Amino acid sequence: LGFLYHQFENKIPNVRKPFIIIIFVLIFLISKIIVENTNLSLCIYPLYINNIPFFLIDSIIGIILIVGISQLISNNILLEFTGKVSIVIYFFNGGISIFTSKLMNFIGFYYSFYYYRVIIVFLLNYIILISISYFIYKHFPMLIGRKTTSPKQ
Repeated sequence: LGFLYHQFENKIPNVRKPFIIIIFVLIFLISKIIVENTNLSLCIYPLYINNIPFFLIDSIIGIILIVGISQLISNNILLEFTGKVSIVIYFFNGGISIFTSKLMNFIGFYYSFYYYRVIIVFLLNYIILISISYFIYKHFPMLIGRKTTSPKQ
């Protein structure tokens, strides 16, 4: 769907306006409430989707939100660095996520049914991934296809 947006970007109305983004955030939140209250399943195989039209509408609204918000964000050093080392993040994400989950369970920080805790665990996981990626990017550039280390700052 993101590819289709990019193909027809010049024919689709501008979604950068904060008012439009707020409307889509509200629609997105309402759709999530509907999913929770009606027990809809919107996961892709091998999990089960029991309402394909609602799943597609939900996906389109999510893409519109991502595109609108990303167009509003100006240059951001952290986002740019994340994009630069995304292949390293992708490589380590599975293992680091399992490690973070096991560590949180070990210390008694359970996050099932505590949605705010999921955000905390996500941020911790992200910090660990960015730290490892920075270390590899800085000290082992040959692992990511760079010939030399980055200049000292």
